Amino acid sequence: MKKVMAVSALTLVIILAASLMYDYFTISKKEARQIAERYVASQSFKWNVGSISRDRQSWVVYLSPVESVNEITWLIINNRSGSIQKITQPMK
Repeated sequence: MKKVMAVSALTLVIILAASLMYDYFTISKKEARQIAERYVASQSFKWNVGSISRDRQSWVVYLSPVESVNEITWLIINNRSGSIQKITQPMK
């Protein structure tokens, strides 16, 4: 009985440690919003940060233009490194 309890406790500790490590090494939705807001600020506030959705290894942030612009802009923020890729597409 003690062996079963010890194995169960060890398994629980390993699961908790893995979960904490994953959270530590990945970017949360809140952090992705902060990265996007810093990017917008560095670009003279040309956009407002819109919706944020999760893709496989990244966060996709929709940027709505402040002025009337004929393009759609997204920021792709890597979930692990925090690197930013800007994608702009003309409106049809």
